[in-house]
Amino acid sequence: MPIVAFLSRMTVDEVRRAICNFSREYSVDWRRWQQCSALALNGSRVETFGSILRKWQATRPNPMRRSKRENAHSSPFLDDLIEQAAPFIKQIDGVSLRTFENLQQSQADAMSSLWNTFSDLTSRGRASCVGITKAIMLLTDGRIGPAFDSNVRLNLGIFAPASATSWLEALKAIGSDVKTFEERNGCQIETLVPEEWVPLNVGRVYDMIAGPR
Repeated sequence: MPIVAFLSRMTVDEVRRAICNFSREYSVDWRRWQQCSALALNGSRVETFGSILRKWQATRPNPMRRSKRENAHSSPFLDDLIEQAAPFIKQIDGVSLRTFENLQQSQADAMSSLWNTFSDLTSRGRASCVGITKAIMLLTDGRIGPAFDSNVRLNLGIFAPASATSWLEALKAIGSDVKTFEERNGCQIETLVPEEWVPLNVGRVYDMIAGPR
């Protein structure tokens, strides 16, 4: 398992500054996703999911799949991937970045199934860890994060996971990093988020600390 000592080397004030310096545009996108998910409008949710991931360049240079309504390529469509993912998302309902130390085998299997599902996020080729982890971060409402883009990987000093197994190992190491920081400072990282962005889940907050400025 890799060792991650990123957050645990920071002070509370440094974490607050990192959160505040996170790209405001990405934060606005997240709020849009939260509002859409709360309405539970399936068509709108699929469209918003695709719109945000494309804006985040989640699958570049390969084209990302589109919705059934857009009908821009052969199946599967984004609607299909989200439907395939739904039972696995339900199975990890109680899982967050903090719980990987005690992950049950059935939950690990569900996580692996999510990885495999969103490997098909592109209509040509296969999605990388960037697209896969961004999609899963959205669908778990930020419980499972961060997204493994180049900024995060550079800050954490880790390689891009090429499989579900290496992704889960990285998440366990990141969870340990969170635990060390929170025990040392007596606070959860969600409490350091500015009021305008509350509520946010732990994986999303870690993404804001380590992600793009």
